[in-house]
Amino acid sequence: MTTELAKLQCPDCGIKYMEFRKEGRLGCPYDYVIFRDGIVPLLDRVHRATHHTGKRPRRSCESVESPNAIRGLRYRLKQAIHTEDFEEAARLRDEIRAKERYDGLS
Repeated sequence: MTTELAKLQCPDCGIKYMEFRKEGRLGCPYDYVIFRDGIVPLLDRVHRATHHTGKRPRRSCESVESPNAIRGLRYRLKQAIHTEDFEEAARLRDEIRAKERYDGLS
């Protein structure tokens, strides 16, 4: 798994996983999706948790989607198709469509 992570590079900002490990900084928000398999164990080790439960403004919408949420889902969809996990691919496709429909309403 470590050799697979070492080969990863973000298609958006171009940072490589090993650069992130050396520098300690990510290049863009999309890196959390690309380097997920390496970041989650790191966060768990450092923070003893992998789920952020921070604060939100009181007047914020109940459901605020990150601009990169759909992009991350599309990346995971491509991975599922590549590994021929078609059930997961169908689920991701439906989730992407639902989010795109929701975004179109706002």
